[in-house]
Amino acid sequence: MKLQLLPLTSSWVTKVSVITYILVFLLLVRIHEVLPAFPSQKDALKQGIDLDAAWSDLETITQVPHPYNSRANEVVRNYLLERVREVANRYPTVHISDDSISNISYVENKVTGIYVEGSNILVKVEGRNKSLPAVLFSAHFDSSALALGVTDDGMGTISLLSLIEHFARDQPLRTALFNLNNGEEDGLCGSHTFFRHPWWKEADTFLNIEGAGSGGRPILFRASSAELVKAFRHTDQPHGTITSSDAFSLGLVRSMTDFEVYAGRGGMNGLDVSFYFNRDKYHTMDDNIANLGSRAPFWTILKLTRDVGSHLTNTEHHEEKQRPVYWDVLGRFMVVFGMDGLVWLLPCTLVATVVVTLGMGSYVWYMGEQPSPSRQWIHFPLCLTFSILCSSFFVTILCKINPLIIYSSPYPVIMAIMAVIITSLLFPLHIIANKHGDDPSRIKTILSMQYFLFTGVLVLGYIQMLKRLGFGGFYFLEILHVGAGLAIILDLGDRSWSAYCSSTIIRSQSEEPDESTQPLLEIHSNPIRGSESDRESVNTPRPRNLWLLEFLISVIPLSVLVLQLALIVSAALGQTIADGSSPVI
Repeated sequence: MKLQLLPLTSSWVTKVSVITYILVFLLLVRIHEVLPAFPSQKDALKQGIDLDAAWSDLETITQVPHPYNSRANEVVRNYLLERVREVANRYPTVHISDDSISNISYVENKVTGIYVEGSNILVKVEGRNKSLPAVLFSAHFDSSALALGVTDDGMGTISLLSLIEHFARDQPLRTALFNLNNGEEDGLCGSHTFFRHPWWKEADTFLNIEGAGSGGRPILFRASSAELVKAFRHTDQPHGTITSSDAFSLGLVRSMTDFEVYAGRGGMNGLDVSFYFNRDKYHTMDDNIANLGSRAPFWTILKLTRDVGSHLTNTEHHEEKQRPVYWDVLGRFMVVFGMDGLVWLLPCTLVATVVVTLGMGSYVWYMGEQPSPSRQWIHFPLCLTFSILCSSFFVTILCKINPLIIYSSPYPVIMAIMAVIITSLLFPLHIIANKHGDDPSRIKTILSMQYFLFTGVLVLGYIQMLKRLGFGGFYFLEILHVGAGLAIILDLGDRSWSAYCSSTIIRSQSEEPDESTQPLLEIHSNPIRGSESDRESVNTPRPRNLWLLEFLISVIPLSVLVLQLALIVSAALGQTIADGSSPVI
């Protein structure tokens, strides 16, 4: 029984495109919204985490707002201090510094002078090798004056409390320092005063846990080096993209975290991990236990802190300074490149795909492929320009009519933009193909070639952006180009095979020449180019059985990365309009 493949028609291309994008989008939304289930207490204990006790700690410290210098803040501080003292009394490797002495004066944002007397709780868990630099773990236990502070930053604080108990039981290789700091909401006070304490000189690496939303999935906001991102991906559900770091660099995210202080004033390399979902609940009374939905977000940060912290403290060297380019794939694993390595890899990939494509294209032409009419080569640029203009016009009109729609309804906005892009690109191509009656197989080859060249130009621009600006957020352009390259290579490979088969048929149908009467030059001539009828036989429409594979290779990896990035950006920036961000962004 012969396998029936989908024919290459505009109708089938449209159907496959729409179905593919819808299925990918629905899959990504589910991954984006649904966290893995949290384990039972019994299963959590097998992994060394007392989930019930940690949950009880979280409920205790988030009963009422507890801003810096309030009575409620003092109650929370005393509770945390008592909890770490319980651990220190059982394990001699744990040391506590109840720091109410350190004080500092500094200028915030170049306009505000601040003097603060610290009230941090510092904990040191001695490592097995004291000659190695320590690793700092930081979270703040104060809340905003109008918030209970469950996500910002109660979950981070209790995660560090759990990690202290873990390191006390299972001594790490490197010394672990913990800064349960106070006053972060009033100008990053706790991290500034940390540098007045003598312990700060022992650390060269840090992990900062923050909350800029309410629940959801924690993301790697920023990272100082590619090596530290590789440590971060040791958790079960790594989630992050270099685009978030670029957003901070460009000022699109106006909130600050203790990362700025540790990396700036302290000169340390580190990771900045934060919750970012439901920013409308950020710094409000809705940042509470009930709005978490379940223990899943809490378990996620507990497990992440344990996994990443254990790897950081049990690795001897964190000396690499190379800036990272990273992104996660479906929340399952994380791709990491050093920026210098990526700058070297991109031109190599570009040259390799161009050389292979030129070689295969030359072979197809040599075997008798006829040049395409010039009018066919202008179709794709015109349709692409039309699609860009339509999309830009749609976004502009949307921002004029309802600029806050992205705040409350990000998914309809993303789907509407997708629909405009697909319709404005495919519909004109459909009209042009039907009007001129061109061979669909030839049109596909021309479009694939132009698409490949277009993505190559984009990659060249991305290389310059990496070199000059250090922005890596357009990493998906490399996937775009590789997908386009594989698609055109498959197409040309199919055409090469068809040409080869045609030449074999022609040779078999030709009479064997007589060397005594036939000129020597004609013996070595190309039979494919020997006559017009031969060329016509080679150029007859061939089986169109690879278009679906070419489509899936060039579209699915790209759509996964781009739509996943769109979901992250809409969740992280869509609700920053209230902070003054532009709705267009």
